Amino acid sequence: VWLYRVDHTAYVGATVPSVRPGSSRIPGCRRRYKLAYQILVHGDSKLAANLEQLLDELDDGTAVFLVHVDKRHAKLRAAIDDVVRRRDARMRKQRAEVRRLLLTSAVGYAAGDDDASEKLVLQENGASGGGTPGDDDGEAGDIDDVPGNVFLSQTPLRGQWGHVSLVRIQLSGYWELLDLADWDHVINLSVFDYPLRRSAEIQRLLGLPANRGKSWIDTWEPQDELVERLSRPRLAHQHGVFGQRQMASPQSCGALASPLPRWRVVKHHQWMTLARDFVEFLRHDDQAATAFAHFEWGWIVDESFIGTVAVNSAQFADRLEPGGARRFVHFSDDNTAHAAFVDDSWVGLIGEDHVGGDDNKTGTSSDDPRYMFVRKVDGRSDGGARWVEWARRLHLDRHVLGGVAGGI
Repeated sequence: VWLYRVDHTAYVGATVPSVRPGSSRIPGCRRRYKLAYQILVHGDSKLAANLEQLLDELDDGTAVFLVHVDKRHAKLRAAIDDVVRRRDARMRKQRAEVRRLLLTSAVGYAAGDDDASEKLVLQENGASGGGTPGDDDGEAGDIDDVPGNVFLSQTPLRGQWGHVSLVRIQLSGYWELLDLADWDHVINLSVFDYPLRRSAEIQRLLGLPANRGKSWIDTWEPQDELVERLSRPRLAHQHGVFGQRQMASPQSCGALASPLPRWRVVKHHQWMTLARDFVEFLRHDDQAATAFAHFEWGWIVDESFIGTVAVNSAQFADRLEPGGARRFVHFSDDNTAHAAFVDDSWVGLIGEDHVGGDDNKTGTSSDDPRYMFVRKVDGRSDGGARWVEWARRLHLDRHVLGGVAGGI
């Protein structure tokens, strides 16, 4: 097969519909956040509890979240939808209480000043669009109908390890988030990531003058391995005996040459922090679409595609920083392919100051923490729960916004 170029919207849109810009699902004025998260989930419905724990730790109202649930796992999606509905119900209850207090208070706002009250309530929810939800003309709507800041993806896709479907899932979520709200950076997570900073503190660190407009991806160049991964197609198929999706690599077909021969191909971790303008570039650039078409038939391209586009695009290559994962990941000696799960023995492995690079005595917040997340963490397991307790006390609750005592 010879590949020269593709029609960007038609080709990519066939498998990733969100490549076509759409309107926000949030009614009224457009929301403005500093930070967005894409959380990828697949597996048993019990993982909804892991997601809820992750949201409880991260969600302080200052970020927008998009959760993608693998298309195969309907029970898990239903359980997560229930989690989101409960969170929205709690938020509406809090809004009603704030509104009641505002309307009965003699300080700040006069009783009956509904517009001012509702604007403040919206700010309490983390939305800083500057207006009140309602119709497109900005008229006030029913505040109880305003959604929160956690959303399920509109287009659930089916993922397969090693297959390009994982790249499609990533891109689909990033582009949905572009439509959903304004934000500066997006971080991708799984339910087995545990934060060492809250969202407001992560925003502050990413928003420092030296970090603005940057993306963080760890890249390296094992060329022999990459050539093999991209030279033969890897096709997902259904195994007739076991009923499982596997990968096939026919010898008789594949790309004879890259459509972008001057590009430097890199490998990278799937965990990254991306600037908004780079995510927009992935959505609209013709060369990025051609690269997608080339990588689409490769092997484990979720560890190569996005980083390769970044290092070969002049406007972003000089804004690319290593340390994109900002995650402490440990591999056991008997399994170097997949990260090990955290247990309480990791307390000694990580240490109190190794993760953050901070001063143990003062507990002050570092402007350049080595890690912001740890993986893999299963807070439902005994060892994982004990580790979470330790990490929350010595890291998550200790690092407050701007170093202000008392927490966020």
